[in-house]
Amino acid sequence: MRPSSRGAWTRAVPVLVWAALAVTAVGCGGSDGSRGGRADAGAAGADTSAAASREPGPAGGSAARTASGGADQQATFSVEAGVLVRREGGKSRPLLALDSAEAPAGVPVVPGTWKPAPGSSFGVEASSFRHVAPSPDGAWVAWETDGVHELLGVVPADGGRPAVLDFFFDSHASELTWAAGGPYLAARYLPPSGREELRVYDAARGARLQTPWGEACRPRDGCAVASAEWTGPTTLTVRTEGGGKAGYRVDVTRLPPMDGAGSGS
Repeated sequence: MRPSSRGAWTRAVPVLVWAALAVTAVGCGGSDGSRGGRADAGAAGADTSAAASREPGPAGGSAARTASGGADQQATFSVEAGVLVRREGGKSRPLLALDSAEAPAGVPVVPGTWKPAPGSSFGVEASSFRHVAPSPDGAWVAWETDGVHELLGVVPADGGRPAVLDFFFDSHASELTWAAGGPYLAARYLPPSGREELRVYDAARGARLQTPWGEACRPRDGCAVASAEWTGPTTLTVRTEGGGKAGYRVDVTRLPPMDGAGSGS
């Protein structure tokens, strides 16, 4: 007997519905590199880049930090056998060594002593790099040593002469953050006074900058920095507690340099 057309249509409906669902699933994308997968990868990449500039953290052994190296590739900075190294596109370049015994030929070395003033000298004896923080534009790498006393400095990300920005006596930076719109670095640290401070530096000039809260909020007066955040390309918003003015919103491009490269803590 010949089947009716109504029965054939009834059997065909589930097949057509299944095919339509399959086409819709392929069009939506996912982990196979389709539209949905690319969106997720893009978001993850943006978060990774931002975290690299905001959260330097300790850098020892193979620890690495990332900075933008162009539209299609990124440079990675790591510490290998006491040497700060840049890696990009399968190539590596040593930038800075802890001491002359570990330094490859032609690579600058962290100073062994710090002289904040004539007739005054302190031994550094750097044993490792505590922090490594590349700038968001990939032009600079901030570094801090760990040893008898700590040095904070910068080195050009493509190689060159390093600059020491500051010296920490019996203390060290807890956080290094770069401005998005220039070579400006902020360092939060806890000095022996136990009251957190904030210092700002210009990497291009190799100088520590004078800050309004630095004069008004003195640890010996019981004042401390409670929070600090880059709220614009070169704008730093700072809140203090325990004395002085409670809040500051400063364009760091307007801050003058201090005499010398850091007075120590």
